[in-house]
Amino acid sequence: MFRFLVIFWLQLAGYSGLQWSERFQDNSGPMEVCSGQNIRLFWNFTLAQDEHVKDMVWTCQPEGNATELLASYVDDIFVPVSEFSGRLSHLQNGGIELSCATILESGNYSVTVNTVDNGDETLYRQTAWVKVVDTPKTQDGQLEVRQEREAVRDDTSDRQWHVHLTCGHFFDLGLPAVDVEWKTPNGETLSSSYFHKGNFHLLLSNPVKGGNYTCSLPSLSPATRCLPPGSALRNDTIYVDEMAARLSIMEARQLQMQDDSQKENLPLHDDIAQLKDETETLRLGLATATLRVRLCSTENARLHAELNSVKNENDQHKGYINALQNTTETLKARLEVVVYSTEDARLQAELNSVKNELGHHKGYINALQNTTETLKARLDTATLRVSFHAKLTSFFTGYGTLTPFTVITNEGDAFSGTTGIFTAPRNGTYFFVASAGTDSSGKYVNMFLRKDGVDVSWARTRQYSSYYTMGSVQATLYLTAGQRVWLHSDASDSHYFSTTTSFTGFLIHADD
Repeated sequence: MFRFLVIFWLQLAGYSGLQWSERFQDNSGPMEVCSGQNIRLFWNFTLAQDEHVKDMVWTCQPEGNATELLASYVDDIFVPVSEFSGRLSHLQNGGIELSCATILESGNYSVTVNTVDNGDETLYRQTAWVKVVDTPKTQDGQLEVRQEREAVRDDTSDRQWHVHLTCGHFFDLGLPAVDVEWKTPNGETLSSSYFHKGNFHLLLSNPVKGGNYTCSLPSLSPATRCLPPGSALRNDTIYVDEMAARLSIMEARQLQMQDDSQKENLPLHDDIAQLKDETETLRLGLATATLRVRLCSTENARLHAELNSVKNENDQHKGYINALQNTTETLKARLEVVVYSTEDARLQAELNSVKNELGHHKGYINALQNTTETLKARLDTATLRVSFHAKLTSFFTGYGTLTPFTVITNEGDAFSGTTGIFTAPRNGTYFFVASAGTDSSGKYVNMFLRKDGVDVSWARTRQYSSYYTMGSVQATLYLTAGQRVWLHSDASDSHYFSTTTSFTGFLIHADD
């Protein structure tokens, strides 16, 4: 459904002649209207004694567009333009009603009234700004909260690993766009970490607190208030297992350390490859020197000294090769130490310990969940009981709300004996009955049963001489949470005897 924010302002053409009604002025503040209902603009007015309406014109200027004609009123005939035929109707005076309004019909609505008074024509104008509010929509028509399988690292702030919750999946955030709020197991309210691809994301702070996490639309959002009672778009809850969550973070950290170790080992692999290349080059040099000795055997005498020199050089090369081989072995040992570090062994032992502890606690957690569900069922049953019975504490005379009452029964604490008012604690169907009588000759009982100031039942009696009379009111009412019901005396000469005046009510059934 949709809602409209309607803001009115008043422009008076003068102090004589046409006067706009006080009712319109009282409703000039912001007003919300859900889509599918009608936009009613009560532009009522009164005319001077000799003044009459010649014609009226209604227009609308949509956001960012030119002014468009809606309807006209000439010779007592209301004529809407063809685009609004069947949807636009004329109310009293200058009022109009547009049915089934859409978000495309936001804009500045106005009425211009042309009156004639003793031959003089005067124009009067009223305007109203209408803003359409759209509700959010998800792919499956409900709000879904999920815990992602793997922990994620927050590289934008603390670079730590976190348990990751998502709430969605939205394909339209409504107009204006809605946000969500998160409720933690200890009752703390959090905002989302970020929004991405139709989902609101929440990264849980460390250490993770296990329990129920709830994602919900803000209750004060105009779009949220348009949703029907019990809508699956209002909220959803997921249970986070504390031990499993912490285990996933530890596994993510271990994988990160292994990846970092591999990155650190890459330069060592390059050094080893370079040393192997240098060793091979030296070996080739040695082979070349040996070949030269063999080719120059005919000059053995002359080159004997040179041969000895080559042998010495060969010995030096062998020593260098041995040194390189030792260096290679040292680098291999360092690589194995890095790969199989004691930190990896410690993490593996800690991981195995946590897994064992998690297995021990599985049964205990399941038992706690079953107990929680049982207690929730008992609590839901207990909170459905609402009833009260009270009698008038002392004589009451005159006009106003009957008070005070002596409370005899008050299940749910919804009735106040001091104020005499019952306040509905939840949505549902209620039954109320009250009886009253007077013990004074010539006195009246003029009693109304009221719901939020609206009379729903009436009793009126009068006592003549020694004849006692009684009156009663009763009603079955549907109330939303917060609506009020009370008894009202509507005559200054009313007189209520405390012994014969009582008030009773109870909840028949509550909404799911």
